Amino acid sequence: MTVDYQELFEAAPGLLLILSPDFVIQDATDAYLFATKTRRNEVVGRGLFEVFPDNPDDPDATGVNNLRRSLMTVLETKATHQMATQKYDIRLPSEEGGGFEARYWDPINTPVLDHSGNVKLIIHRVEDVTETVTLKNAQAAYAAELDRFFNVTLDMLCISSHDGYFKRLSPAFSHVLGWQIEEMLARPYIDFVHPDDLPKTIAAVEKQIADGEPILQFENRYLHRDGSYRVLSWKSVPQEGGLMYAAARDVTDQKQMELDLRQAKADAERANQAKSEFLSRMSHELRTPMNSVLGFAQLLEMQYSDPNIIEATGAIIRGGKHLLKMIDEVLDLSRIETGQLAISLEPVVIGGVVSQAIDILKPIAEKSSITLSVEDEESCDQYVMADRQRILQVLINLLSNAIKYNRTGGSVIVRCLDAHNGNWRIEVIDTGFGIAPENHQLLFQPFQRFGDSGIDGTGLGLALSQRFMHQMGGTLTLAESSEKGSTFFMEISLTEAPSYEKMTSSPQDSSFDRWNALRGTILYIEDNLANLRLIELLFEKCEGIKLISAMQGNLGINLAEEHSPNLILLDLHLPDLDGEKVLRKLKENPKTAHIPVVILSADATKRQIKTLRQIGAVEYLTKAIDLEDLYRVLDIYLESER
Repeated sequence: MTVDYQELFEAAPGLLLILSPDFVIQDATDAYLFATKTRRNEVVGRGLFEVFPDNPDDPDATGVNNLRRSLMTVLETKATHQMATQKYDIRLPSEEGGGFEARYWDPINTPVLDHSGNVKLIIHRVEDVTETVTLKNAQAAYAAELDRFFNVTLDMLCISSHDGYFKRLSPAFSHVLGWQIEEMLARPYIDFVHPDDLPKTIAAVEKQIADGEPILQFENRYLHRDGSYRVLSWKSVPQEGGLMYAAARDVTDQKQMELDLRQAKADAERANQAKSEFLSRMSHELRTPMNSVLGFAQLLEMQYSDPNIIEATGAIIRGGKHLLKMIDEVLDLSRIETGQLAISLEPVVIGGVVSQAIDILKPIAEKSSITLSVEDEESCDQYVMADRQRILQVLINLLSNAIKYNRTGGSVIVRCLDAHNGNWRIEVIDTGFGIAPENHQLLFQPFQRFGDSGIDGTGLGLALSQRFMHQMGGTLTLAESSEKGSTFFMEISLTEAPSYEKMTSSPQDSSFDRWNALRGTILYIEDNLANLRLIELLFEKCEGIKLISAMQGNLGINLAEEHSPNLILLDLHLPDLDGEKVLRKLKENPKTAHIPVVILSADATKRQIKTLRQIGAVEYLTKAIDLEDLYRVLDIYLESER
């Protein structure tokens, strides 16, 4: 369920204004606009006192000055300031004849502070107390005027006595509750109160009689003639002679709205929690088998020099890593939505990214006899400001779609050109069947898929790609689409080439020489036999490595105490004891607290990684494990003859 909090705010029953520190109106609830007889487009973006000036025909008007002083107090003290009841007339719209109408308000001004403690916004909340003030003023009115007032008002006004009966009721009581006025006057007013609300109603009346103080906020349920109950909100002022003047308002619909709002919030929180749990579970379940696929493929690549084997294992590794990227898309979308995805911008040669993307996808294109090419490769030799991994991911998504939704024997062309606005444009042009016009606006929505339902994919590629481009300060757009094909393009800021030459590392040594040079004892706590076998084969020929394995958490803790290994590799999902608990026990035990622990897990969620690092893990390697990443860690925490 998607919750539109802007819509909920605007529909909130309270009279609220959101002000900037310079008193410009940022937003208002519908209730506020209704009470002040204004429209949203007339007030938002304008100064508060420009919209609500003092009545020029009232020389005693002090509303603007009093409110300004209160707001200045909030800015100075950074604390809530409650004002006394104010007479602040409102300007009537032209269709109601113009001029001003006298109204009374109870304002409260509350600051919203930013992370530095400065006032970011001010919430101006008011309550229209015109009815209460009118009641107080009515005490001095003649009885005839009081009768006339009761007969013409649309508000629920009443006079009751200490004897428990209504003495006078305005016609609004009949309109709201369905009873004739004579029927309500003839019965004690507690006869109409819901049985569950009787104790608090009687207590409130007795307290007002004893203290002689007004009741400014009280709610109970009153019986409607049809047998239902309406929620009434009361204000009551005690009078001489044992009378009470009161005003009531039917807030049944408002209460239901508040209930719906709370329910919507609870539903949203449950949905968010369910999404987080699903992502964590999905990440683990999909990454675990990929660890074996990629791990054994990398092991074969290291052990054999046969070109055919190297080509085959290379294809497995490229395909496996591409599948991992698809898994990451779901996780990345969640991180973008919560603002947790980090982007690292640097000068990137777009031509290198294009070449890498084509190299990854060319075998897939060849299977469908689709030509994948770059038009004028030299035009792509431009530096742009981007996150290299993210812009590569965007280009792979675009090319992958262009291949999947193409015709057999078709073509996909990448074209780079100057956008003449400080950006460089990269176009992906295909000869597919096009996208129906009614689907254009849905293209970049998550989980939207079009065309052949048998084509694999998550429906996240374009949505995620567009978000990546926005985070990098760029754009991703559908330029055109017809039955002859489609053209997507992304634009990203041009930048200068780096002023320094980056040192290039020598080709990686893919043999076992580096591994053979390592020295030390490793404890591997893992219950998955395939993953365990992968690490055993990796260290089988490493004479300097002693590998101890445990398939249960408690056994691993005991072996760590007994052997005091140089390094512990720890999986999180164990049959007897959760890996997080294993890590805590290892760090709390003086015999094992000094041993560095490296987490090997298929759970790639940021929350999990942060938690385990805080507990004491020195590294967190996400499955499927890249052997180069594993070697980097071992080279840090083990001795080496190199």
